[in-house]
Amino acid sequence: MSGSWLLLLTLAALALTALLFKTVRNKEDKIRCAEREITLLRNEIADARNAHAELNDRNQLNLKLIAAAEANINDLEMLVKEKCIQFPWLANARADLESDKMFRDAEWLSNKKHPALTAAETLRAYARRIKESEFKFRITKYRIEFYEKLFPWLVEISGDDIEALIEKVTEPRNKNAIIDADDHDDPAKEWLNKNEWATLSVSERNQKALDRWISSRNKSAWEIGREFERFVGFRLESEGFKVEYFGAIKGFEDLGRDIIANRPGDIRVIQCKFWARHKRIHEKHVYQTFGTVVDYAINKNIEIVANQGELFSGVSKLSEITPWLVTSTQLSPRAHEAAKLLGVKIVENVEIGNYPRIKCNISYRGGEKIYHLPFDQNYDRTGIDPGRGEKYVYTVREAENKGFRRAWKWRGN
Repeated sequence: MSGSWLLLLTLAALALTALLFKTVRNKEDKIRCAEREITLLRNEIADARNAHAELNDRNQLNLKLIAAAEANINDLEMLVKEKCIQFPWLANARADLESDKMFRDAEWLSNKKHPALTAAETLRAYARRIKESEFKFRITKYRIEFYEKLFPWLVEISGDDIEALIEKVTEPRNKNAIIDADDHDDPAKEWLNKNEWATLSVSERNQKALDRWISSRNKSAWEIGREFERFVGFRLESEGFKVEYFGAIKGFEDLGRDIIANRPGDIRVIQCKFWARHKRIHEKHVYQTFGTVVDYAINKNIEIVANQGELFSGVSKLSEITPWLVTSTQLSPRAHEAAKLLGVKIVENVEIGNYPRIKCNISYRGGEKIYHLPFDQNYDRTGIDPGRGEKYVYTVREAENKGFRRAWKWRGN
């Protein structure tokens, strides 16, 4: 009997153990499920927080963009409001920018271990003058740029845009040039320093000044254009033409004809355009070239046409006079069509090559032999006739060896 009870107790203990084990296992499973749920919830919370942060960042960015847009609108409204008085707000901002560093340096001088108060005050006074000058400069610059945008043909008349003019004024051709020369002094002085002027011979001075003039990179657009006309004229003179540098002599009154070249049976009225390669010559310049030939023919009493209806054919039938347009760049397709219709001869992509720039001329009165450098007073008025022994040469020594002396500047009475 005792053995049976022992067996029953053992079986009951085993059953209870199994039940407890199952209960514990079920609880562990529930705990693991709960932990997974917690992890998922935490991930969802983290995602929600990230989304909220991203949305907040976007909101902040949008607020910044809105603020920037409002600031730009305010700035534009101010510019529109102030454009009639040439942008003083913008000019003042740039002036502040230029002078701020000096004011900061002045503060440092005042507050360093051993203050330099006098130097600081001097620097502040200088900064105020710089600010005022910068303000006036910016006002003038913006005004000119504004006018050039409204009237782009102003650049063509002046030969320089505002940036080129600033560069020309602020960058001297020769920083060591003799600056005390008056109007009656030798123009070669502009290209020499005082030591060179004092120590070199006259011939050496003239040659060095010429070399520097040729190699100078600080020529304005107008000066380069004039050099282009001279190069084209030299090529024509080499072909036997008598050349009149009409543009250089008449200036803005040239009516678009820079060169008039003559030889028996062949008169060429030429407009020269030295432009950057990326620019294109448009049809208006072709029309101007055509128009200036008509004006030239009228002034010379050359009968062009019988009636207005024969205008184009009449000009094309002229046996002696032809319009030419010579340029360093190219014409637009429409300009080519206009040139073909009007009979305007086109020469494109012309570069200024090396050529002899000294003109050796023989006076009609007395036969005096005189040479002219490109910066001399009557250079462009001086013609070269090889039939009279006149010529172009490269160097001063070559001219002097042939018996020519440098031209004197005419001073009046």
